[in-house]
Amino acid sequence: MKPPITLRQCYAFARALASWQDDNIDDTSPILSATLESGERIQAIIPPACERNTVSITLRKPSFGQKTHQSWIDAGFYNRVTGKERTEGKDVELTRYYQSEDIPRFMEKAVEYGKTIFIVGETGSGKTTYMKTLLHSIPRHLRLTTIEDNPEIRLYHHTNYVHLFYPADAGDNAIITPGRLIRANYRMNPDRILLAEIRGREAWDALKIVGSGHEGLITSLHAGSPEECIEGLIDRCYENPDCRNMPFDVLLRKLLKSIDVIVSIDIHGDIRRMSDVYFKPLHLNDMRGVFSKGLQ
Repeated sequence: MKPPITLRQCYAFARALASWQDDNIDDTSPILSATLESGERIQAIIPPACERNTVSITLRKPSFGQKTHQSWIDAGFYNRVTGKERTEGKDVELTRYYQSEDIPRFMEKAVEYGKTIFIVGETGSGKTTYMKTLLHSIPRHLRLTTIEDNPEIRLYHHTNYVHLFYPADAGDNAIITPGRLIRANYRMNPDRILLAEIRGREAWDALKIVGSGHEGLITSLHAGSPEECIEGLIDRCYENPDCRNMPFDVLLRKLLKSIDVIVSIDIHGDIRRMSDVYFKPLHLNDMRGVFSKGLQ
């Protein structure tokens, strides 16, 4: 049995990798992306962008093999479209839970199935607390990344995860920003991304990574309703230079395509209540109607 890799060896590897490609990795530049001559893509992250006494190293090996067409057939690749295999779609199941008013089960399954979920409410409404509760429904074998400015999200049942951090006062030109940490996930291969809160231009980075096929993003936003959530995301996306000139209808279409569930939480005194739940298959047309005036 090989001895475990030590923290010192991980640091040495990250520094050697940086030197090999004439780059640098230290506490002022803690994120390194590299591609080896043999094709492997590597993402190395050190503190303060991750937990203390931690080095995150993700190595993605390219597949140079070529599968035969028969191997796809033998694995049942075409069974659903040919009618040989019929399963209830996840959206059909979730719709059944929603329409039967079994919202607790609906939320558990939405998280399990990797739906993109936004939790909205005012300050102190319990958005982060509720998000942490939902994490119990994420299958335990999945790889997770968290992105936050304060270490609030704790993972007690998952073992494959990386905590990423940015300073609370990070400006647009800071070395570590929420947007940069979101973009780092392209090379980290997470099954779920847990972004504590969207506050500014990183909204566009979150939208893009969801659109690239990274399912299961769970995040929160300061807003009073699902409609205000969409409106707030549009405003925050337009803060990002990459989409500043994007037509309103194009941005709205991307947002409505990407977001599956929006949960609204109200607080009155010490009493917290879920006040509204948007579910894309049931409410997409209504949400489009709310913003139709902006398209005219």
